[in-house]
Amino acid sequence: MISIKAISQPAFETVTLDELKDHLVLSGNQEDDYLRGLILAATNDAENFCNRCFATQTIEEGLRYFPKIDIRLSRSSVQ
Repeated sequence: MISIKAISQPAFETVTLDELKDHLVLSGNQEDDYLRGLILAATNDAENFCNRCFATQTIEEGLRYFPKIDIRLSRSSVQ
C-alpha cells in the first residue's frame, strides 16, 4: 500500500476563481470561499482519478516495505 502526501502545493490553480465565476455567470464575492473549496475538491478528485498532478508540486510517497523490483512513482506531471 502506498501513502501519498502533498509536501508543497501548486503555485497556481488549475481553474481560477474568476474563470469559474465567469463560467457560472456569478458576480459578487459572497460565495468566493465556497467556490474556492469546490475548485480544490474538484482538482484533487480529478488528480486522484487520473493518477496525475496537473500542476508542479512536491509529493511524498510512503511504502510499507522496500520492493524487490523497480520503484515506480504513482503520480507524474502532465506539464
